[in-house]
Amino acid sequence: MKSLREINEALESEIDALETIVERITEAGIQLAKTENTYKVATAKAQLLVRAENSERPKAITVDEVNALALTRCADEHLAFLIAENALTTCRESLRAKQAQVDALRSLGASFRNASG
Repeated sequence: MKSLREINEALESEIDALETIVERITEAGIQLAKTENTYKVATAKAQLLVRAENSERPKAITVDEVNALALTRCADEHLAFLIAENALTTCRESLRAKQAQVDALRSLGASFRNASG
Protein backbone atom coordinates (compact mmCIF):
# COMPACT_ATOMS: atom_id res chain seq x y z
CA MET A 1 0.00 0.00 0.00
CA LYS A 2 1.26 3.46 -0.83
CA SER A 3 1.86 6.15 1.72
CA LEU A 4 0.17 9.54 1.42
CA ARG A 5 3.52 11.04 0.45
CA GLU A 6 3.92 8.52 -2.40
CA ILE A 7 0.36 9.22 -3.55
CA ASN A 8 1.02 12.98 -3.59
CA GLU A 9 4.28 12.49 -5.51
CA ALA A 10 2.51 10.29 -8.05
CA LEU A 11 -0.24 12.88 -8.33
CA GLU A 12 2.29 15.66 -9.00
CA SER A 13 3.95 13.50 -11.65
CA GLU A 14 0.63 12.78 -13.36
CA ILE A 15 -0.32 16.47 -13.31
CA ASP A 16 3.01 17.30 -14.98
CA ALA A 17 2.24 14.65 -17.58
CA LEU A 18 -1.17 16.28 -18.12
CA GLU A 19 0.54 19.57 -18.94
CA THR A 20 2.71 17.82 -21.51
CA ILE A 21 -0.32 16.18 -23.10
CA VAL A 22 -2.12 19.53 -23.29
CA GLU A 23 0.91 20.94 -25.13
CA ARG A 24 0.81 17.97 -27.53
CA ILE A 25 -2.91 18.55 -28.13
CA THR A 26 -2.22 22.18 -28.97
CA GLU A 27 0.51 21.19 -31.42
CA ALA A 28 -1.66 18.46 -32.95
CA GLY A 29 -4.54 20.91 -33.33
CA ILE A 30 -2.34 23.41 -35.14
CA GLN A 31 -0.99 20.65 -37.39
CA LEU A 32 -4.52 19.46 -38.13
CA ALA A 33 -5.62 22.97 -39.07
CA LYS A 34 -2.66 23.35 -41.43
CA THR A 35 -3.16 19.99 -43.12
CA GLU A 36 -6.92 20.50 -43.38
CA ASN A 37 -6.34 23.85 -45.05
CA THR A 38 -3.82 22.35 -47.47
CA TYR A 39 -6.20 19.49 -48.28
CA LYS A 40 -9.23 21.71 -48.82
CA VAL A 41 -7.36 24.18 -51.02
CA ALA A 42 -5.86 21.35 -53.09
CA THR A 43 -9.29 19.73 -53.41
CA ALA A 44 -10.92 22.96 -54.54
CA LYS A 45 -8.22 23.51 -57.15
CA ALA A 46 -8.50 19.91 -58.35
CA GLN A 47 -12.30 20.18 -58.62
CA LEU A 48 -11.98 23.32 -60.73
CA LEU A 49 -9.42 21.65 -62.98
CA VAL A 50 -11.58 18.54 -63.38
CA ARG A 51 -14.57 20.69 -64.33
CA ALA A 52 -12.49 22.71 -66.81
CA GLU A 53 -10.98 19.59 -68.36
CA ASN A 54 -14.42 18.05 -68.79
CA SER A 55 -16.34 21.12 -69.91
CA GLU A 56 -16.38 19.94 -73.54
CA ARG A 57 -17.92 16.55 -72.77
CA PRO A 58 -21.27 15.92 -74.45
CA LYS A 59 -22.67 14.67 -71.17
CA ALA A 60 -22.05 16.86 -68.13
CA ILE A 61 -19.76 15.47 -65.47
CA THR A 62 -21.55 14.70 -62.23
CA VAL A 63 -20.66 16.13 -58.84
CA ASP A 64 -19.71 12.64 -57.65
CA GLU A 65 -17.35 12.23 -60.61
CA VAL A 66 -15.77 15.63 -59.95
CA ASN A 67 -15.28 14.77 -56.28
CA ALA A 68 -13.85 11.32 -57.04
CA LEU A 69 -11.41 12.64 -59.63
CA ALA A 70 -10.38 15.52 -57.35
CA LEU A 71 -9.75 13.10 -54.49
CA THR A 72 -7.47 10.98 -56.65
CA ARG A 73 -5.45 14.10 -57.43
CA CYS A 74 -5.26 15.08 -53.75
CA ALA A 75 -4.64 11.65 -52.24
CA ASP A 76 -1.43 12.71 -50.46
CA GLU A 77 -3.05 15.80 -48.94
CA HIS A 78 -6.06 13.74 -47.89
CA LEU A 79 -3.82 11.16 -46.24
CA ALA A 80 -1.89 13.87 -44.37
CA PHE A 81 -5.19 15.33 -43.18
CA LEU A 82 -6.43 11.95 -41.93
CA ILE A 83 -3.15 11.30 -40.13
CA ALA A 84 -3.26 14.72 -38.46
CA GLU A 85 -6.88 14.17 -37.47
CA ASN A 86 -6.00 10.79 -35.97
CA ALA A 87 -3.02 12.28 -34.09
CA LEU A 88 -5.29 14.86 -32.45
CA THR A 89 -7.84 12.19 -31.53
CA THR A 90 -5.08 10.05 -30.02
CA CYS A 91 -3.80 12.98 -27.96
CA ARG A 92 -7.30 13.67 -26.67
CA GLU A 93 -7.75 10.02 -25.69
CA SER A 94 -4.39 10.14 -23.93
CA LEU A 95 -5.59 13.19 -22.01
CA ARG A 96 -8.77 11.41 -20.93
CA ALA A 97 -6.78 8.41 -19.72
CA LYS A 98 -4.36 10.61 -17.81
CA GLN A 99 -7.25 12.55 -16.25
CA ALA A 100 -8.70 9.23 -15.05
CA GLN A 101 -5.36 8.36 -13.45
CA VAL A 102 -5.26 11.74 -11.69
CA ASP A 103 -8.83 11.27 -10.47
CA ALA A 104 -7.98 7.81 -9.14
CA LEU A 105 -4.95 9.15 -7.28
CA ARG A 106 -7.02 11.98 -5.82
CA SER A 107 -9.63 9.49 -4.63
CA LEU A 108 -6.93 7.27 -3.18
CA GLY A 109 -5.38 10.24 -1.36
CA ALA A 110 -8.76 11.32 0.02
CA SER A 111 -9.49 7.79 1.20
CA PHE A 112 -6.07 7.60 2.83
CA ARG A 113 -6.61 10.90 4.63
CA ASN A 114 -10.09 9.86 5.78
CA ALA A 115 -8.81 6.52 7.05
CA SER A 116 -5.96 8.09 9.00
CA GLY A 117 -8.07 11.04 10.00
